[in-house]
Amino acid sequence: MGVEWSGREQVYFFFQGVLAGVCIGFLFDVFTGWGRAYRSALRVFVLDVVFGLLAAWFTFCASLVIMDGQLHPLLFLAMGLGMVAEHACIGRWVSRGVCGAVKLCGWLRKQMCMLIAGVMGYIRHVITRFAVTQRRKSENIEKNTNLR
Repeated sequence: MGVEWSGREQVYFFFQGVLAGVCIGFLFDVFTGWGRAYRSALRVFVLDVVFGLLAAWFTFCASLVIMDGQLHPLLFLAMGLGMVAEHACIGRWVSRGVCGAVKLCGWLRKQMCMLIAGVMGYIRHVITRFAVTQRRKSENIEKNTNLR
């Protein structure tokens, strides 16, 4: 005993489902770009599991909000259409952009680590030189006091 919707409501639900599908497609492209940046089988597997869980949660929430919790084929058809449309229109650019951003962040992290290591090496050098100078000064003071 399902609820009967008018044609206007079905069109409204369909467009909301398409919008939800576009959101899931965007999320898919973000995770795809992130996975391409790493190229590690374990990381890609983890990203796929996380995407699957997020997509399932989003689909559940969309069915609650759009169709009052009823699982209707119209919703899944609309979401699938939205995912395909998003992937066909902007999906390639999104995944490439995310991949480039992740690689850039990795490069920046590497550069910052090298900079910090260089600064720490210089600080270590200065501290060691200061300690040697202080030791020599104290040895000179002891020699001068022993001579008197």
